[in-house]
Amino acid sequence: MNKLDIIAALEQEEVSLHEKIKSLRQTILTLKQSIAIEDSQTNGSNNIVTSRLGVKPPSVKPPTALDSTKYPGFYTAKSWREKVRIVFKSENRFLHYREIIDIIIGLYPDQTKETLKNSISPALSFLKNEGVIVKKKEGESNINSFWGSKNWLNPDGSIKPEHMYDKSQVTTGGSSKDYEF
Repeated sequence: MNKLDIIAALEQEEVSLHEKIKSLRQTILTLKQSIAIEDSQTNGSNNIVTSRLGVKPPSVKPPTALDSTKYPGFYTAKSWREKVRIVFKSENRFLHYREIIDIIIGLYPDQTKETLKNSISPALSFLKNEGVIVKKKEGESNINSFWGSKNWLNPDGSIKPEHMYDKSQVTTGGSSKDYEF
C-alpha cells in the first residue's frame, strides 16, 4: 500500500468517524430531550433535571411564516451544513459566529446555545475545509473572525463591500465566552 492509498484510507475513516460522532450527538440530544419531556411532565416548569442537562423539551410549535420566508429550505435541510449554507445565502454577507448562533437560536428557540454550538461549529469547519466558506479576521485576534462565501471576496482577498460583515460585531474588549468554539 503506497502513501496515497494510506491517505485515502485515512480520509475515508475520518469521514466515517465524523458520521459516527454526528450520530452520537443526535442520540445524546434525543435522550436529553426525552428526559426533559418526562421531567417537564412530572415537575412542570420547575424542572431541575432539564436545567442540569442544558436542554429544553422540543417545541411542538411550527416555525413562523417569517422564519420560513427569510430562510427558505432551512427546516427541510437534512444537515447542519445545509442549514448553515442557507443562513449565509439568506444573510448575503460575512457573519460572526455569534450572529450565526443567534439567527439559528431564533429559528430553534427550544434549543440551548450549547446544543446549537455543538452542531454549528463542526458544520462551519467542514464547509471551510471544503473551500465553500472562508474565515476573515478583523485585526489579529481570532475573536473577530467572520465567515462567508469565497465568492464574496475581491481578487486581492478583501471582502466585497456588499458582503461586508456588520462592524458592530467587532469585539473591542470584554469577553465573548458564550460564543467560543
